[in-house]
Amino acid sequence: EVQDKISIEKNKALENKIMKVLIEGESKHDPNVLSGKTEGGKTVNIKAPKELIGKIADVRITEAKTWSLYGELI
Repeated sequence: EVQDKISIEKNKALENKIMKVLIEGESKHDPNVLSGKTEGGKTVNIKAPKELIGKIADVRITEAKTWSLYGELI
């Protein structure tokens, strides 16, 4: 419970920031969404073409959840 509060606060601070994200593959929950990691190891989900898998992309963080981030391709 305490860790959840800390995590969401840290993730909320990243909203509207542009981050480099290594696109790793399809999201576990939605094949139309790709999932990747920031340089700091945070999970980011974005709607982007599958051709980006394995590449680093600039992503604007649009929404923070407790354990993941959502973003849009720049």
